[in-house]
Amino acid sequence: MSKFCANCGAQADDAAMVCGNCGTPFEAAPAGAPAPVAKAGLQKYIKPIIAAVVAVIIIILGVNIFGGGAKSAAKKAMKAMIKGDEKTMTKILSARYGDEDSRESVAEMLAGEKDDDLKITYKVKDTKTLDKDDLKDIKKNVAAGGEIDEDDVKKAVKVKFEVTIKDKDSGDKETETISFIMTKEKGSWKLYDVRG
Repeated sequence: MSKFCANCGAQADDAAMVCGNCGTPFEAAPAGAPAPVAKAGLQKYIKPIIAAVVAVIIIILGVNIFGGGAKSAAKKAMKAMIKGDEKTMTKILSARYGDEDSRESVAEMLAGEKDDDLKITYKVKDTKTLDKDDLKDIKKNVAAGGEIDEDDVKKAVKVKFEVTIKDKDSGDKETETISFIMTKEKGSWKLYDVRG
């Protein structure tokens, strides 16, 4: 006869007092009680599941540490500019531009109107974290907007785009380089500046 450990599911001799696998003591089973169901099948999945969760966490942290969040926010801002989406542009603008009404005015200027005669495509060419001196100046400018303090600005990243504008009628196209300066303000990435 044999029995199974209630903790790890390992099989042991009926006479064993403790599990040879994990050391858990065996309880005396009442006469006629059914044998416990082995859990060993479930145990083999726990380590791979934990490893997968840890891998996902590492990837998420890596993206945020190395500017992935800034890149994603910059793409969102670029898409809003191209589509003429003032609402999204207002939300993503830096506190540098003041209160919501002031940001709406800037968003209106940046987003403009969508031109259906043009096809605009873009791709990210480079991202670069700005140095401490640049960040110091940026913090002062953001705080001057009156909405947040300098300490609320944690990081600044330059996201460089290659933008291609094609006239659908003539087929003429032009490619430009545009850089967005993205700032991490109160945990969210914001559009601080657009540079040609």
